[in-house]
Amino acid sequence: MKKSLVALVSVSLLVLAGCGANNSSSNSSSSNSQTSVKKENTAYQKLSSSDKKKLKFDLTSTKDKDDNNYEVSMTIKNKSKKNVSFDPTQFSLLVDGVQRATSDEDDKVTVKAGQQITIDELFEDVSADVLNGENITVEYINKKNIVAKPSFNITTDSASDETAATTNNGSGDDQETAATSSTSQAPQDNRVVKRADQAEDLYRRATGGWGGYLTVTETNGGWEITSTDTGEHVGFVSYAGDTIADSNGTTTYDEMLHAEQNGGPVKP
Repeated sequence: MKKSLVALVSVSLLVLAGCGANNSSSNSSSSNSQTSVKKENTAYQKLSSSDKKKLKFDLTSTKDKDDNNYEVSMTIKNKSKKNVSFDPTQFSLLVDGVQRATSDEDDKVTVKAGQQITIDELFEDVSADVLNGENITVEYINKKNIVAKPSFNITTDSASDETAATTNNGSGDDQETAATSSTSQAPQDNRVVKRADQAEDLYRRATGGWGGYLTVTETNGGWEITSTDTGEHVGFVSYAGDTIADSNGTTTYDEMLHAEQNGGPVKP
């Protein structure tokens, strides 16, 4: 009788152990399934060029109630199929290639695929003079990631506190040429680069690339350079003659004039 009881208990324990193993296996399988479905975040700077073009960056400025400066917010629209992460402290606002504002927002953000977010007051206490500057660019981490070329056109009328919307000319999917205005353009007589062929010449000198076809389009503050073959944005030449190439950063006009020339003198 005792032997039968011992045998029965042993069989029961084995059955329970087997059920536990099955449950564990089932839970593990379920967990693995959930993990595989979860979409991972990709840092913006690690995206391919084609994916970067599917993100659009729009900026707006609002007058600070405490002083005459402005707060600048950014809306990021993600039309890619990836969740894209950003560190707001890596955004900078530049005028003619000179950094004029940085962000103190230290909370990292993620823009899910097909969605958008707004980073309120990304740049704080920015003067109207800076926002009305020529060749304004917003870059992420470095000059290889220029995400927007906004045109704020701030009015200095103290009676007006309305938010000034900007036009994005960054790497959005439906990339548009920034709207131009006679008030935001430098007078023709003060421009170093007045023609498309001058802009193309400076870009080729800055990059050392004399082959291939380029399309040069006048935009806010200068000339946008795109590859004729692919249609991709590859650089920007300001009216002041400074070249921002996606491949190797900024080359100032002064540096160009004093560099060893391999294509003859800079075009007048």
